[in-house]
Amino acid sequence: MQRLRLTVLLLFALGCTDPAPYRPSDLKPVSRQELIRRALRFAYPNGQQMTYRNEAGEIIPYDSLLTIPNPTLYALDYYENDAGEIVEAVIRESTEADRDFQKRYQQVANTGPELRKVEVNCSDKAAFLQGVFERDQSSRHAGLLDRKTDHENLELITSFLDKCGVPDHDEIDDVQRAAIWTVLQHGPRDVRLAYLPQLEAAAGRGDIGPGAIAMMRDRLLVEEGKPQLYGTQVHTDPGSGQNSLHPLSDPATVDRRRAEVGLGPLREYLQRFAIDFAVPQR
Repeated sequence: MQRLRLTVLLLFALGCTDPAPYRPSDLKPVSRQELIRRALRFAYPNGQQMTYRNEAGEIIPYDSLLTIPNPTLYALDYYENDAGEIVEAVIRESTEADRDFQKRYQQVANTGPELRKVEVNCSDKAAFLQGVFERDQSSRHAGLLDRKTDHENLELITSFLDKCGVPDHDEIDDVQRAAIWTVLQHGPRDVRLAYLPQLEAAAGRGDIGPGAIAMMRDRLLVEEGKPQLYGTQVHTDPGSGQNSLHPLSDPATVDRRRAEVGLGPLREYLQRFAIDFAVPQR
């Protein structure tokens, strides 16, 4: 019902012949260049604290926007108040230029500014990695993402790997070891590709578990539009909240591949996501 109501509102606005679609008169439009500049400072529009309207001026609930079947068909024009706060957005039919900008903005949002090298002390690797791991996990409290913290953690881990390398197995525990690959896994694709060989070499020495490498490889395959090998990557539909497994190569032998890298049966892994995996294994 909610999706139907949103569709009616959008179709009404897009079919409107009024030559002057709604624009807030007391606010200033935010340019695309400014949106990019803000994204590079991790200053994104706060979707839950804004007002959304269609071009007829009717308010659209924020939750309804999450149910749009194909969001690329629509664009948002943002408006700020005198304090520079983005407080309103007008949804309209997108153009090719809008879709090109959406791709560029998403890329900037995903990668952030250029990584800096930070000073790292290699004398206490365990304490350093423990701190990074705790920062990473606390930033994911209640399922929320903090891109600024992710970026800062990535600067710490890449600087650590460049200066200290991957610690020997007996230098750190499993939690501290997890700080390395989880922070990288949360980073942009080019950074993961750059450091994957170093982690693969560490896995070959027994300094990192092969399961971590399997997760990184799966994510890279999914990003390339290819079937994953180990079944570690799950998609969550933003509208329904339902989870589904990304396409999987040869599902009937996945548990054999998972066992080779120290991972348990896929059916048990997917239960935490409320996904039923019933493919018989051979």
